[in-house]
Amino acid sequence: MAKNNNGRKPRKKASPAKEWLSDNLRYILLVLLAAVIVLVIVVLYQSNRTELTAEDTSSQMAETTVIPTAEAEAEETAEATPKATKEAEKTEKKEAETTPSVTPTTTPEAETAPMESADEQIASLVENYFNVLSSRDGSQLANYVDSVTDEDIANVNNGGPIVSYSNFVVYSAAGPSPDTYVVIASYDYRYDGFDVDVPGLSQFYVYPRTDGSLCLASDVSDATVQEYIQNLLNTEEVQNSVQDVQQRYDAVMAEHPDLQAHIQSLNG
Repeated sequence: MAKNNNGRKPRKKASPAKEWLSDNLRYILLVLLAAVIVLVIVVLYQSNRTELTAEDTSSQMAETTVIPTAEAEAEETAEATPKATKEAEKTEKKEAETTPSVTPTTTPEAETAPMESADEQIASLVENYFNVLSSRDGSQLANYVDSVTDEDIANVNNGGPIVSYSNFVVYSAAGPSPDTYVVIASYDYRYDGFDVDVPGLSQFYVYPRTDGSLCLASDVSDATVQEYIQNLLNTEEVQNSVQDVQQRYDAVMAEHPDLQAHIQSLNG
C-alpha cells in the first residue's frame, strides 16, 4: 500500500455547488438587494396612486354634492318660510321709507311739502298756545288744543319753571291731508329767577276741527301722518334749523353756568 510522502491526510474535494455559491455569493446579494429596492418602489407607487385616487374621488364628490345641496336648502327655506321672507321685505321697505336721508325711495321734496313762513292764522295759533302756558290759565287751553284732560288743565294752572315765551319764528309745510300742516316754531323762553333768553324749538301738527277752525293735535297716532312728519323732520332744511337752535342753546349754557346747573337740577 503506497504511503503519502508528505505524511498528510488527503483533503476531501469540495462540492461543485458550494464552490459556485462561494464564488458567486456577492453577485447574488447584489441581485437580492436590487430586487428589494424595486419591490419598495412598487409598493410606494401603488400606495401613492391609491391616495391620489381617493382624493380625486373625494374632490369629485364635493363638487357634485355641496353646491346642489346648498341650492336645494335655499329653495326649501324660501318655500317653507314665505311669511318670514315677506316680513323681511316689509322691514327693509319700512326702514328705507323712515330714513330717507340714508336710503330714500324718493327725494324728500317728492314726499313732503317745503317749509315756508307760516301764515298769520297758524302763527297766532302757536303763539296763543304758549301764552296760555306762560299765563298759567288752563281754562283757555282747549281753545287751541284738540283734546285736553283735567290733568292738563291742572298742570297749566299750577305753572312750571318757565315763566315767559317770546321772539317767535314760525314755519309750516302742507300736511299729508288737505288743510293740515306740520309746524316748526323757534322762540326764546325764560326760567323763573333768571333774566336770560334760552333758545327753544317745537314741532306741531295742525288740522281743522269740524267747524273749520285750526287746532294743535295733542297726539298723532295715524301711522301715515307720523311717517310724513318724520320725513319732513329729516329734511336738510329742518335739520339745519335744529342745529342752529342747538348751537345757540349751548352758547347760552356756556355763558350762564348757574342757569345750566338750575336746569340740570330740574331735570333730576
